[in-house]
Order: sequence, then structure tokens, then C-alpha cells
Amino acid sequence: MAGLSRDSRAELLSAYVDGELSPAEITAVRRMLAGDESAVTDLRELEAVRRVVRLLPELDVPVRLLPEGHYGDRLSAYLDGELATAEMRVVGGHLANCTE
Repeated sequence: MAGLSRDSRAELLSAYVDGELSPAEITAVRRMLAGDESAVTDLRELEAVRRVVRLLPELDVPVRLLPEGHYGDRLSAYLDGELATAEMRVVGGHLANCTE
């Protein structure tokens, strides 16, 4: 984990929070967190941002601004709770009814 760029470390910590890492990667991240106070700070900031995003009010986005078709490129953001609230509803509804 040493030598990771800030962006790479942020992606790794995000995957850690989301439970998307292998057991070996989890062990490596925990070692990194045990020895790097700035990594701990980054993790805490990431968790705080995610809590705030989940508390944002629900806003209606004009349907014409939402992408049409399948939402493969939006699924990761959907699962991470990173989409606008209206877009979350649209993608969630698509997932509930899409056979693909």
C-alpha cells in the first residue's frame, strides 16, 4: 500500500468501506490504517461525506436530464449511494423491472 497516489488510496478506502475487497486486500488496508494517520483521516472523511450525502433532501430532477437505457455505468454509484436522489429512484426502478 505504500507508494499509492492519493487518488488510488481514496479508491482503495472507498472499496474498503463498501466491502468490495478480498480478504488479503482488507488485511493490507488494515495494516495501512494502523501505520498511517493520514490514511485514517482520509477514511474518516470519506465515511463522514457518505453519511452527509445519505441525509441530503430528495430533489426531483427533470426526467430529460437522466440517462436513458440501461444504467450499467451508474450501478457502482447507485450501490455507493452517490447518485442524486431522483436518479437513485430511476435506476432502482430500472433494476427492479429489467430482466437483463
